[in-house]
Amino acid sequence: MGITGSIEDPLNLLQQQSSSPHRPPGAMDLSRRRFFVLGGMSGLALALVGCDETTASEASVSVVETINQYVQIDTDGSIILFSPHPEIGQGVRTSLPMILAEELDADWNDVVVRSADIDVRRYGLQYAGGSTSVIRRYPELRRLGAAARYMLLEAAAQSLDVPMVELTTEPSRVVHKPSGRVLSYASLASEAGKASPPAEDILTYKDPATYRLLGQRITSVDNDAIVRGEPLFGIDIARPGMLYATYVKCPSVGGAPKAANLEDIKTLPGIIDAFILDGIGELPSYNPTSHIVAPGVAIVAKSTWLALKARQSLEIEWDLSRASSDDSDLIADQARQLIETEAGPIASVTGDVDSAFSSAHQTIDAYYQADFACHAQLEPNCCVADYRDGSVEVWAPTQTPVATVAGLMVVLGYAKPEDDPQQIVGTALTSGKAIVHQIRAGGGFGRRLENDYAREAALISRKIGAPVKLQWTREDDMAFDYFRPPLFVGLKAALTENGTVSAWQTRQVSVSADGETPNRDSQPEEVFLAQAE
Repeated sequence: MGITGSIEDPLNLLQQQSSSPHRPPGAMDLSRRRFFVLGGMSGLALALVGCDETTASEASVSVVETINQYVQIDTDGSIILFSPHPEIGQGVRTSLPMILAEELDADWNDVVVRSADIDVRRYGLQYAGGSTSVIRRYPELRRLGAAARYMLLEAAAQSLDVPMVELTTEPSRVVHKPSGRVLSYASLASEAGKASPPAEDILTYKDPATYRLLGQRITSVDNDAIVRGEPLFGIDIARPGMLYATYVKCPSVGGAPKAANLEDIKTLPGIIDAFILDGIGELPSYNPTSHIVAPGVAIVAKSTWLALKARQSLEIEWDLSRASSDDSDLIADQARQLIETEAGPIASVTGDVDSAFSSAHQTIDAYYQADFACHAQLEPNCCVADYRDGSVEVWAPTQTPVATVAGLMVVLGYAKPEDDPQQIVGTALTSGKAIVHQIRAGGGFGRRLENDYAREAALISRKIGAPVKLQWTREDDMAFDYFRPPLFVGLKAALTENGTVSAWQTRQVSVSADGETPNRDSQPEEVFLAQAE
C-alpha cells in the first residue's frame, strides 16, 4: 500500500510575505527599484533564459532588449514574455503571459513565451498547486506589463520630441495621432531598456472594456507543438551522452534491498551498470522540500527499453523489518466493522438522538466507501539529471521547482534537513550547486508537489558519472503514489409515520498517519456531525 498524508502548503516553506498591499502572495519582499533591477532592467541581454529543452549554452542566441524580468523585445519584433510558474496542463504558460501582454498592449501574434528560470530572487515563489497561479500573479504581472508600456511610451516621446500625453498604443506599436507617426515596440526597445523603472503611482492601467486578450478565447501557446509531437514534456528531454535508468523499490513501503543479482543484470544487452542505492531519511514523506530517498536498485542502460527489459530479470532479496504492513483491504474491513459496532468517540450531538431513533416509525441506513485514490497523471514521473564537478543540473516536470532545489541540496550534502529552505535555495542560486529547469508536465494533480523522482535521478547520475534520464513506469506511479485517503461513512435516518426525518446519524472512519489524528483529506469535522431534531 502507498502512503497517505496531507502536504504542507509550499507557501509556508519558502515564501517571504510582502508588506505592500500591491504585492501578490509569494512575492519576495523587495523595494520597487530592487524588484526591477533584479530583473536586469537596463542594457542588452541574451535570450537564453527559460529554454525548455536545452541549456543556455546551446540555445540559439538572439540579442534582445530586457525591459524587466518578464519582458524582452527582439529587434525582429518578437516580444518574449516569461511565465514564472510550472506548466502542468492548467494553461499558465498561456494565461500568465496574456496578463503581461494585455497591459503591455502587445500583439499576441508577436509574443514568444518562455518558461522562466527558477530564481526566487527575480520571480518569488514558483510553484503550481491549489489552482492559485493566476490569482497570485495577476497584480504583479499587470503592474509589470503597464510599466513596460510606460517605458516604451517614454522612449517614443523622446524619439518624436512630443509630450507623452499625446501618445497612445496599439498592438506592438506606439502611435502619435496628431501627426500620424507610428513607432514599433522593436524600434523603441533599446532606449526603453535604458530607462529607469517608473514609480507604481504614475502607472495607468487599461480599461477592461478595451481589453483585446483577456476575456477572449486564446488557445494554448503549446497546442501546435503538442499536436505535432514536438518535445515539450519531461519524458522528451534528451542530453548529450545521456544514459537511461529505472529504479526498483520495495513493494512494501519502507523495505530495503539486501541483495540482488546485479552481476547477472550487468551482462544483459545494453546494460551499463546496476547497483543498490541506500535510502536517505525516514519514510513516509510527502513534503515539497523533502530530502527523503527510498532505498532501491538502479539499472542504467543505453535506452529506457533496455533498462526496463533488464528489470524483468532482476531478483531482489528485500529486508522487510521496517516495511509497512498496511493493507487496504484490511483497512476497509476494519472500517466497516467499526461503523457497524458504532465504536469510537462522538464528535457532536444535537438533541435526543437515542429517543428519536427508539420511537421512530422506520429507520434507514446505508454505508458508503471511497477507496484510496492515485493522482494518476498521464505522464509517469521522470527526470533528467546531470551531476558533474560537484554540481547537479536537473530537467524536471515538477510542480515545486524551487523546493526541488532545496531537496537536491540536502540530498547531495550541501545543506542539512534542518536548515532554513529559503537559505538553502539562496545558497544554491549563488553557488550553482543545484540548478533546476522547469519542464512542461503531463499532468500533476498534486503528485508532482513531491520530488522524489528528481532526487533519485540526481543520485543515480552522481553514481554513474553521466547525465541520466530516470523513467518511472506506470506501475511505479501507481505503487509509489502518495494516495488520497479513503473515506468510510455510515448514514442512518429515523423517520416518522408521515415520512419526515426525525433524526440523522453520520458515522465516519478515517485512516491516520500517526494513529491519533484522522486524515479526512481536508474535510472539516463539521461535515460529519451527528444531529437530531
